Amino acid sequence: MAKILLYVGLAALLVFVINREFFTPETWEPFVQACLKGPQASQARCECLADFVHDQLNTREIKAVMEGRDGGQSFQERVGEVIRQGSLRCQ
Repeated sequence: MAKILLYVGLAALLVFVINREFFTPETWEPFVQACLKGPQASQARCECLADFVHDQLNTREIKAVMEGRDGGQSFQERVGEVIRQGSLRCQ
């Protein structure tokens, strides 16, 4: 039984890594390009921030932010906190 759980865990990890490395969301590159227009932006910092944001928000949420759609105050606060945390992490 322990071996089965180990194999399932390894398979899940493999799927995660493959998705992360080879299947970037359609919003990743536009996010990086928009970030590069900001003050003190660098390619490395914007890619780090894009990775962080895409880890914290799903594609639908990121599209809503990029399109300027209002998701309500709690959504705006959540997005703001994600951006703040990502900015601190990606200095």
